[in-house]
Amino acid sequence: MITVAKKDDVAYKAYRLGESNPELDVFFEAGLLKDCGDGSYEIVTLEVLAAGSGRGEVAHAGDWLRVGAKGELFPNTDEYFRANMVEIGKDTYKQLPIRRKAWTADCEMCPEVEFLIKNKGLVLDWDNPDRFFSAPLWGTVEAAAKDAFLVFYELEYDNDGNVTEAYFNFVDNEAFEQTYEIIG
Repeated sequence: MITVAKKDDVAYKAYRLGESNPELDVFFEAGLLKDCGDGSYEIVTLEVLAAGSGRGEVAHAGDWLRVGAKGELFPNTDEYFRANMVEIGKDTYKQLPIRRKAWTADCEMCPEVEFLIKNKGLVLDWDNPDRFFSAPLWGTVEAAAKDAFLVFYELEYDNDGNVTEAYFNFVDNEAFEQTYEIIG
């Protein structure tokens, strides 16, 4: 595994779902954001497009819609957003450079990734470089290419050092290069 952190100079636009904001209307009109009518939203993300699942990532009123460095969309729960983002302007935020563990196809297999395979539905398809990573995330199936990064947002271990919980997502290689740095 490697250690990564967000670059300090990257700003994101972000909008709270369920609140009126003309910027959100652009995503609704483009078909990238759908109001499901029950307090939930579907968001078309790069990982959803890669998976070809036909269903967007599910977020809820009060969660946040972030716009990435390449214009890609992704949801954040309100709890995660408030713990990791700092407002620097109107609808503009910077993510705190928190150190996180990450894994790539070039890394050796590790207990954390084995836990994801066994307990979280992670599939590593060594024969399909365009859809190497796939897993059920955010209420749909997401996928990413073999050159993407699997970033752990939180890992929990028991007293014996065994993984008991893991929160993760895939980060496209180009987006990773623009927004993260490898620090170890």
